[in-house]
Amino acid sequence: MASKKQGAEFPVDLSPPPRPGAASLSSDRHRLLPLRLRSPRHPDPHLHLLRRPQIRDIELASRAVLPRFYAADVRAESFEVFDKCKRKVVVTANPILMVEPFVKDFLGGDKVLGTEIEVNPKTKKATGFVKKPGVLVGKLKRAAIMKEFGDEVPDLGIGDRSSDHDFMALCKEGYMVHPSKSASPIPLDRLKNRIIFHDGRLVQRPDPLNAIITYLWLPFAFVLCIMRVYINLPLPERIVPYTYAMLGIKLKIRGNRPPPPSPGTPGNLYVCNHRTALDPIIIAIALGRKVSCVSYSVSRLSRFLSPIPTIALSRDRAGRRCSDHGPTSKGACFTGTTVRGVKFWDPYFFFMNPRPTYEATFLDRLPEEMSVKAGKSSIEVANYVQKVLGDVLGFERTGLTRKDKYLLLGGNDGKVESMYNGKK
Repeated sequence: MASKKQGAEFPVDLSPPPRPGAASLSSDRHRLLPLRLRSPRHPDPHLHLLRRPQIRDIELASRAVLPRFYAADVRAESFEVFDKCKRKVVVTANPILMVEPFVKDFLGGDKVLGTEIEVNPKTKKATGFVKKPGVLVGKLKRAAIMKEFGDEVPDLGIGDRSSDHDFMALCKEGYMVHPSKSASPIPLDRLKNRIIFHDGRLVQRPDPLNAIITYLWLPFAFVLCIMRVYINLPLPERIVPYTYAMLGIKLKIRGNRPPPPSPGTPGNLYVCNHRTALDPIIIAIALGRKVSCVSYSVSRLSRFLSPIPTIALSRDRAGRRCSDHGPTSKGACFTGTTVRGVKFWDPYFFFMNPRPTYEATFLDRLPEEMSVKAGKSSIEVANYVQKVLGDVLGFERTGLTRKDKYLLLGGNDGKVESMYNGKK
């Protein structure tokens, strides 16, 4: 799909929609990483300074991280033309491994012709080189189209640069996509599948401008996050809101905060939507007192480093008295949560944002008639709580489970044992 910067380079001079047939589309503007892949004949010396990733890691990133950024680069008008074709082939200079999941799962493409990453057969790691004939540009795109279609002539070709003329000349019709500030990206509901899960530490797409700003901010961000974490760590919870404000952290607390436990009045179990690993700490700060955190799949290291008591919850326990709590967090640069990364770094990434914001909303207590004591099953109670949290946060519920999320984003079932074994 012809694609460039969102809202800046998407117009197209397309005549009437093409007749059903084969289409080959150029898509080499999806440059999300500051890394150039070159052929073995022209190695890049800087590649050897980078950690060579496992192919499995690249595959997971292509499914969990890149689709949201790619979708912002797809022009609505171009997709409508692309979608009307019977056979849809995308030709790109990007590695096939990174582009193919998005093209097939979200655009409905049939095949991707692109650059192939060289892999060490023993270690299953990318070597930093690409396979012959090299990066697929210019005449190499033309050769790839000829090999794929043979004697068949594609009906339509769409390109966005002069080097695409080589392969467009093979098509019965060819159109160039020209820059335009009035162009709009495809609505997410027009994709073949919805983008539900997303992983990664970056809030914004790392285009050149955002990447430069982020790199310039990093030294200050590192110092600032260390101060924000360790100045507040030993302080009483009732003092932290004031030091948060002094350090540029915006804390918003809404709803009625339950009173502390007293003789004859038991405490509360707060059910969170788990925005980041900071959720229980934010609850403690909002309440002005320490609370114990119970969570699934908590490592011993996380329990040891936590500033509040942390308990690993077994999967056959349930709370009797629940209060819902809907936290949200906002940051301009980094996301304070991840599936595949190390959870220990969550607060550090969150506090590296220039002006991090954490919002916590205390909701009403779980109605007695919706409790297990009233005859409801644990599944019914859980579904009700999820509905309440989803309604408050503006989320739509799906039939997907936590296990589904971790299988897609991390390639494991979300248990500590599986997560650590998968990284070995």
